[in-house]
Amino acid sequence: YLGGSGVILVSDRPTNVGRERFSIAHEIGHAWLHQNSLQCSESDLQGVHNDYGREAEANAFASELLMPTALLRSLHAKRDLDMNLILETAKSFEVSATAAALGLLRVTATPCAVIVCSNLGRAEGSKVNWVRRQTDFWPFVGAIVPAESAAHRNESSGVTRETELDIDTWCLRPMYATRHVLFEEVLPMPALGAALVLLTLYDPS
Repeated sequence: YLGGSGVILVSDRPTNVGRERFSIAHEIGHAWLHQNSLQCSESDLQGVHNDYGREAEANAFASELLMPTALLRSLHAKRDLDMNLILETAKSFEVSATAAALGLLRVTATPCAVIVCSNLGRAEGSKVNWVRRQTDFWPFVGAIVPAESAAHRNESSGVTRETELDIDTWCLRPMYATRHVLFEEVLPMPALGAALVLLTLYDPS
């Protein structure tokens, strides 16, 4: 981006339309926020989980541009956060399921975590690639996916709907041991060799 104009180049390889839209919005964010020439690598564009710096700022800009907070709040107002809502949001806003999940995470009051796992079904064990969580969750990047989890068992191309798990399966804080129920849903992403996992906590009382 130079002199008030710029060019955004995206790969011509077949890709998810939602991912391509987010990549373009991400680059617009750099142009708007950082006002200088900046070339993103493919790993930068895949890093929707970046926490700090220019990449995080461009991601936040792209998320708000494509999924305005006011519209997300309206969509979420009368709905529990689940994989159905994530997929409907992805379709409505023409973004990836991962981007939709992270967008909904910023407007929900439900204790939850969004996780991407890799190596599902492999002998060396599945691992947590990245996680966006509220402070009450303890799954960390690099952690082994629990053998008791739905993510560990999921090797199909379909969504694993709400599965109730023991409260400590994903290493939750003891404060939730008695009064909450843990649910896990899994969306396989075979093209990436990974899966999107949604964990939610509900208070049955």
